Amino acid sequence: MLPQNGGVNLFCAEERNDAQYLVWLGVYLAPTALRPKWAFVADHIFRSAMIKEHRKRMPDAGITNPFHQCWRPNLRKLPLTLRRLYRVAKKYGLVIDDPEIPETVKEQMSLWAHPAMPSLARGRRATNILRCLRTNHAIRTIEDLDEVAELDVPEHVNDIHCDCDNCEDDRSEGCRNPAACQEMAQAILAQLPERWNLSARQLTQAEDMRCTLEPPSVEELDNGETSTFDRDMRQDKELWELYRVFGNSIAVKPAPPEEIMQRDSGVAEQVDASGDALQVTVCSAMDQDNTDGASGGFAVMFSDVAMNGIWGHISDPDATHASAALDGIRAAAEYAPPERVLHVVTNSRGAARALTVHLKLHEKLGWTDVPKLSRAGRLTAAALRARPADTTITYVSKNRYKSWPEVRDTMLSARGVANGGEGYGEENNAHAESDRPGLALVGLTQRAAHRAIKQAKAASCPNRKATTTNLARIKEAIRDATGTAPKDSQIWEDLRREGLSRKTQNFIWKAIHGAHKVGEYFEKMPEPWKSYGRCASCDVPESMEHILTQCPDSGQETMWRLTAGLLKTKLITFDVNYGLILGCCSARIRGSAVADRLFKIAVSETAFLIWKIRCTHRIEHDSDPGHRLPEAELAARWEKAMELRLHQDLALTKYKNLRGRRPQNWVAQSTWRDDSDYRNSLYLKGKLIGPGVLVSIGSFKASLGIG
Repeated sequence: MLPQNGGVNLFCAEERNDAQYLVWLGVYLAPTALRPKWAFVADHIFRSAMIKEHRKRMPDAGITNPFHQCWRPNLRKLPLTLRRLYRVAKKYGLVIDDPEIPETVKEQMSLWAHPAMPSLARGRRATNILRCLRTNHAIRTIEDLDEVAELDVPEHVNDIHCDCDNCEDDRSEGCRNPAACQEMAQAILAQLPERWNLSARQLTQAEDMRCTLEPPSVEELDNGETSTFDRDMRQDKELWELYRVFGNSIAVKPAPPEEIMQRDSGVAEQVDASGDALQVTVCSAMDQDNTDGASGGFAVMFSDVAMNGIWGHISDPDATHASAALDGIRAAAEYAPPERVLHVVTNSRGAARALTVHLKLHEKLGWTDVPKLSRAGRLTAAALRARPADTTITYVSKNRYKSWPEVRDTMLSARGVANGGEGYGEENNAHAESDRPGLALVGLTQRAAHRAIKQAKAASCPNRKATTTNLARIKEAIRDATGTAPKDSQIWEDLRREGLSRKTQNFIWKAIHGAHKVGEYFEKMPEPWKSYGRCASCDVPESMEHILTQCPDSGQETMWRLTAGLLKTKLITFDVNYGLILGCCSARIRGSAVADRLFKIAVSETAFLIWKIRCTHRIEHDSDPGHRLPEAELAARWEKAMELRLHQDLALTKYKNLRGRRPQNWVAQSTWRDDSDYRNSLYLKGKLIGPGVLVSIGSFKASLGIG
């Protein structure tokens, strides 16, 4: 599980090994000039391990490798490394794919093991004809088959006794029925999926549907230079550029490799040019950004007054300005006439970069380098690629709004939509044929492969019921206390920030996940362990909430009164709430950095101390009521815990190599200063006051009648 989803980013040897094997697979399938010597040895080993069933139909001269062709090696005959290489390729959906397959790649594919056409015609007659094509005609590739199927001789008659020049040449090679072989060749070519068919349509643009500009640099784009969206449908691509992995998990429409290769061509359909370009202004805005109630919106305005504008409300808490703008650009591309050149003007620098200067990198890495833009970026790129006319993109910054009044007006509309409105209908599977699924394999690094593996694994990992429940309680409690609630990812991120000790951090993390061995953990066990799930003193299920907020054995009532007294020094009123205790790291009670830091430290340390006291009472003293700690002892332990945390804060300010976990000196001092009475501060001028760190603890004890 990823850290932003509540994981701890533990080392996983299987994931790391798979990532390394994917890198080796990319090296193995690299162009000939870049292949290492072991790759050529591996070719021979793979060929020698081919199963007998597939070897019967494959001419020896046409065998390459099981990743390029549709045949299977006997895994038992492979060495360990090549066996794992083959299994990793199957596991992560290795596929040869592109929205438009170049003509040369189509022609190079093997007829007898084409991955897009795993089975040929069956029957006794068909078997004889296929044998003739393989032996007498020496057919190896689709290009060879196309030469047999061509009707380039006018005198040819579809008859066994045809005496045209081509048929006579075929008979001289041993073919008994050239007409039947030609007919079979035409039938096989017709069976190929559209994406791999030699007669599939190609992108042809009229002159007024083109708008090709020199690609600008990042700085030039930020300064207002216009850039053209690059479809990257070159016909000079080689086979190694088309290998992709993770198409079965990271794509507009994830699917097995066999299904992906059966899709229609991603080339835009031919339309008549209209001659007029169309300017579209796309702006985005966010409301309550970085909170659980965050929402976004986009507004789209067209230069053609006959076309209505488009507005869309986005209720996704993880939405950003850039993702909202990408959704707006996609909406414009789907609504605008496909034959008109589209000039997009946007106020989102992130969206403009993602579709221009960074597009090749994003598609090479499968958009895994920008998780927040992954969904919107893929859909938008596919929608723009599906248009026959070109698309240009211009970024307009705030300081240029005076020159672009339409951008300012559209921006105001987007802000209104972000506050509330109707959502734009999203088609997640739209334009799947124009998408580049997964990641490019050749040139893949171990880091990028490992990141993709973790993201694919996280997408299929179900949420824990206890985690979902506790996160909802945290957000509800913080919303009641402050008016806004954090996102789930923000809660996990705040938990890892500076201020908490490692043990306290782990305690809170396990409590949110419901991973402590209390209550329900013992319910399905036989006696005597089943009885451990109930509180011996209260005779109720012993949940973590019961331990921290209700049970008298843990001394929680005294602890929370002391904590409330300490927080009053920062002018914070604290009411015991289980959701607020678990979400103490994300609560911005006062809106002051140092006050909220003391709240986080005091509440988390108190909760952890209550847990430790409960464990001692339950395990060492078997929940004996006679061994409950008196209030004076509870106060002393709490005071010692706070004193230790203050000493740690002051000590950590002296270490400069803690990588962001070192508090600044003024932060540590201000955290423990009494805002209600500066002269009675907990910490003053770098020196401790009185015999204890918490000099005002005496007043806390007196107010509670302790000591």
